Amino acid sequence: MNLNENIQRIKFLMTENKEIVLSLIKDMGIYDSIRYFGGFDRIKSKLGDYEFSKDEMVEFIKEIVTKLCDEMDDIEVGGNDFGNRIVYKETEDQIHLIEFYRREGVVIERYVTSGDDYDDGDNYIGGYLKRYKDLSPSIITEIFYLLLTQI
Repeated sequence: MNLNENIQRIKFLMTENKEIVLSLIKDMGIYDSIRYFGGFDRIKSKLGDYEFSKDEMVEFIKEIVTKLCDEMDDIEVGGNDFGNRIVYKETEDQIHLIEFYRREGVVIERYVTSGDDYDDGDNYIGGYLKRYKDLSPSIITEIFYLLLTQI
């Protein structure tokens, strides 16, 4: 397909209903669909009140993390690269932060909290891997919207 045919196809699809947009997302993936439509806001406006399922968001997360890891030639992408680390869990004396994103899950680092300064070498306890499928829907949603900013 040449460039003009692609442009005509996209214009047609942008005027179509939710089912066509969802079909396109299933065929192309969320990442490529967002790029074709020119941003997530355009897709969201076509989908109306449609909410992505946890499985759909996990697939998108894996897709974008894989692309970012390939671009960086690394096995993981740091949460600081996105300008925001997500709090996974917080207790009275510990905080668990999502520090790294891998293809199969996130690396969560644990720190002992002592006032506002928990993120230094003395307070580091250790880390662990948590698979995307094992994360709560609210954490998956937070990661999903954070990664949308990377497209």
